Amino acid sequence: MSVLSFDPNVNYSGNTCNKTVRLTFGCWDYRLTVEQIVKGNTAGCDVIRYACELYAEGTAETGIVMTNAGGDTCQFEDDDDKYEEWLHPYLIAAEIIALEPIPYRPRLPGSRTPEQSQ
Repeated sequence: MSVLSFDPNVNYSGNTCNKTVRLTFGCWDYRLTVEQIVKGNTAGCDVIRYACELYAEGTAETGIVMTNAGGDTCQFEDDDDKYEEWLHPYLIAAEIIALEPIPYRPRLPGSRTPEQSQ
């Protein structure tokens, strides 16, 4: 297993990076493992919390399906309308597995962003 070099200079130098977070949700013997990308210059527990909330927001309406070792499935839904926090009680493991710096591109004075050009 290779060790991820989590360079704090990438996160705190004003640059941003994409972090891939592996989240494992569980209840009884059912499990679901997903990977969520978090953009920005957050680090540590904030990255994990935000990854969980991003995934939860995308599944609040549909719920998630966890599977056990025997192949049985169980549906879990946001019955309490907690939206981005509904998966927090089911999170049993989280790991930042990739870090991809986004190159800094300074803008020249007076230049326009792609959004401004439309």
